[in-house]
Amino acid sequence: MLVLVATALGIGSVQEALGGRSMASWWTPFVLGLGLGAFPCLVWIAVTSADGSATWRIGADAEAWTAEELRGLGSSWHIEHAVPFPEHGHPVDIDHVAVGPHGVLAVETKWTSHAVDLTAKRLAPEVEKAVRQAGDNAGRVSGLLRRVDPTTKVIPVVVYWGPNVIPPTTPVRREGDVRLVAGKQGAGWRPLLSLDRLDPGAIDQLAARVRDWRVQQERKTVGTAVATLLHKARTLGRVSLAFTVLMVVLLPASRAPGPVGDVLDAMFTSGGAVLAGISLFLPLAVGLGSAVWVCIARRLDPDVPWLPNVIPLGVWVAGFIGLLLAT
Repeated sequence: MLVLVATALGIGSVQEALGGRSMASWWTPFVLGLGLGAFPCLVWIAVTSADGSATWRIGADAEAWTAEELRGLGSSWHIEHAVPFPEHGHPVDIDHVAVGPHGVLAVETKWTSHAVDLTAKRLAPEVEKAVRQAGDNAGRVSGLLRRVDPTTKVIPVVVYWGPNVIPPTTPVRREGDVRLVAGKQGAGWRPLLSLDRLDPGAIDQLAARVRDWRVQQERKTVGTAVATLLHKARTLGRVSLAFTVLMVVLLPASRAPGPVGDVLDAMFTSGGAVLAGISLFLPLAVGLGSAVWVCIARRLDPDVPWLPNVIPLGVWVAGFIGLLLAT
């Protein structure tokens, strides 16, 4: 941007010196255009770098890379992504659960921007933490599959991604029961999963159990989110109804004879159009806020009914018409 501004100033100076064209004739729209183009970019950069979501987005990309590597195992493997397990009131997501001829894998994806040496004799604390997390996740999946086959062994795997990750000397490094691999070496560790241990019938049963569990938990999560959104919508709806009733009562009452009418009329007269506008359109704004929450809830669950949740807007319209007739 600095180079662009400097170049524009240089060109403008040359034009003004040689051609007699005033720089102000085009510099002002240039600055306006630069500001209009640069400001949204600066806001975007500030939001995406300051809110801590950049790391989350890169982590999501890394999970997509791991999913691509797992798809390379072939059609005999069944893979479920982001399998949630309720833990102390909040779900713990297992990045990938793969069920295939070799067995069941509980895969944890990690991305890092700094150096991680998977060949080190003593692993870095963050790698040790990932190893423990993968082991815990394998325990959760094992408990889930115990009803289908209590003898099924779940293999915990940690897949590391990053520009500064040093891969293990062998395609797979074992830390106890946990396998450590580098994502970019998928061609080296995927063939090690070619040994058949499960028959197709067992694979289908185990995969169905994981899939049904994921769907069930996602429905619970969506149901909770929808209930929260509808609660917010109903709260705003009640506020909108209250404002509408207040609008219908106060404004006509200000035209009524008597001390109450005189006080209200003086209040509206002193407030002028601003107070009248707030009285009229505040219920509409709150009602629209309620409708927005309903729209979001309907995106999660299309079966959410419209009619009971847009009543506040209908009451506002009726109240507004009634107000016009009364005044």
